[in-house]
Amino acid sequence: MYELIAKWLLLASLALLFIHPATGFGQEKSQRLYDDYAKKVIEQSPDDLLIGIWSGSLCGKRIVLAVVHSEDKRPNILEAVLLNGKEVGYGFKDGDAWFFVSHVATRGVYEGKTLYRNRLFKNWYPNRVVMTGEDVFTAYDDVTTATCGFNGKYLCEEGAASQA
Repeated sequence: MYELIAKWLLLASLALLFIHPATGFGQEKSQRLYDDYAKKVIEQSPDDLLIGIWSGSLCGKRIVLAVVHSEDKRPNILEAVLLNGKEVGYGFKDGDAWFFVSHVATRGVYEGKTLYRNRLFKNWYPNRVVMTGEDVFTAYDDVTTATCGFNGKYLCEEGAASQA
């Protein structure tokens, strides 16, 4: 009996040893992604108040976004990149695009498209982002399918808005 328990504890300890480094590697990778976008935010934040690291929630999930100039260099397009995609789930990965927006005529208002997905499908829907305060924006998504929510409020963690 004691031998069986000792073997089980040994196997459980070895399993934890193998799992722990993998978890640490995933956290390191996520931290590197965050740090890379934080550098971009510092470089680009004088360009626009929406550029920054933002934190909010949607459907009970914490959302951490980096809003920066679009990677494909389209003029006047801002891209929101999901920094915690694995945590959000629904098939998202860290570094996936969340939305793309550009300025409209009204100061602090942007329009574009946002991504909604489940494990099988992804669809882009129109959205509007409105700066509702110095360090707060609200995203209004025009989603035509059933979802748990389509408006999100985000607070600035890093960027020009957090220093305003």
